[in-house]
Amino acid sequence: MMTYRKQGLLFAEFYFDEPETNVKADIARYIQRSHAVPRSKSTTFFTRIIDLKRADHELLADLPRDNRYTLRRCEKDDFGYSAPCLASQEAMVTFCDLQDQFAISKRLPTIDKSYYRALSDAGMLQFSFVTTGAHPSISWRSYIVFAGRARILQGGSARFAPGTEGGRTSRANVWNIWQDVLHFQKAGLTYYDLGGWYAGGTDPELLRINDFKSRFGGQVVKQFRCLRALSTKGRLALAARDVVQRWRAAKVSTPEPPSVLTGETCG
Repeated sequence: MMTYRKQGLLFAEFYFDEPETNVKADIARYIQRSHAVPRSKSTTFFTRIIDLKRADHELLADLPRDNRYTLRRCEKDDFGYSAPCLASQEAMVTFCDLQDQFAISKRLPTIDKSYYRALSDAGMLQFSFVTTGAHPSISWRSYIVFAGRARILQGGSARFAPGTEGGRTSRANVWNIWQDVLHFQKAGLTYYDLGGWYAGGTDPELLRINDFKSRFGGQVVKQFRCLRALSTKGRLALAARDVVQRWRAAKVSTPEPPSVLTGETCG
């Protein structure tokens, strides 16, 4: 569990069926619970999880043939790999700069740095990087690591960076995730969480991301994200949030597809 402030509210955040403890806060957030929390506002969240209790060859056997070929091809590239470890200030700056540039190019939100600092202070944030001689960092990932699970938080790659070609950058992205899977397996973690799964069927970009994630094996599971007010201020904030959501929904003429935030940071 960790606490952080956002928009004048104190949040307590619980992860992956972590037992709830008494804590002074305005709102409790429950991230990826196996069951909805009583007396909370809950939404479903689908994700793809790899069981790390199996041997290397079993994990590899789950990968499609073309992804196994890509990994063999990666052995001929001059990739360097920085395995996930607790976030240092230098790694934090490097990752945030890379991810913000990537997010802007994709028209996605940039990093909530105060949230990242809260995760780092709680000892739950880790980064990994793949480098090449032609480009310092060609692929990168951030993780929430807690309770035996490594969950992708955000990540990206330097598409068509100077001195690289698209296929090589794509291979680095695959290499990054696979090396992270093996690292966390050897570290004794139980699950590797690919950080979300689009449950709809209409968004081509999210379906493409689903296809990429499916190439690492694992199973899609249904979980829940929940919010519960712990104070009067928290109840008022959640009530105001509901009013805004209903107003936005009323302006949409057709239902929106189920949402999966592939780069989710604190709501």
